[in-house]
Amino acid sequence: MTDHEAYAHYADNLAGVEILEGDGLGMVRRCLAADGGKWTETADIWEPGNRYGFEIDTGAAEYPYPLDSLKAIWAVEPDEGGSSTVSIEFAAVPTETVKGKLFGLMGRFVFPKVLDDILGRWKDEMEHRAGSSRVPDPPNNDDIHVAAMGA
Repeated sequence: MTDHEAYAHYADNLAGVEILEGDGLGMVRRCLAADGGKWTETADIWEPGNRYGFEIDTGAAEYPYPLDSLKAIWAVEPDEGGSSTVSIEFAAVPTETVKGKLFGLMGRFVFPKVLDDILGRWKDEMEHRAGSSRVPDPPNNDDIHVAAMGA
């Protein structure tokens, strides 16, 4: 999960991710949107092997979404039996514009599916890197549960 440059391979809205500075807490990465937008994200949580979080610069001139703020947290929690649960949480505050309010409303229905797809792709990659011989699940992973936050 800390292969930040690889994140764009799992998120359809991203064309690329690059580390601008740092490693761990305070790291700054740039995200390049598939539609041409770009913004930076700063690591404000860093617990190696457990979780990390980023504060997204929604005020960037080329930020493509109508959000006043966005925070993301990725986490891995060991389960009994030797497996782990991977989660992504987003807390978003839409702008007070019509576009922002519509985005927030639609996001409640669309975003869980988007996160489910990202986690499914990531899960398959993690199992592949771990040498699992398990056949990848179809895109709708029943063992991944997503709850939209904020908005």
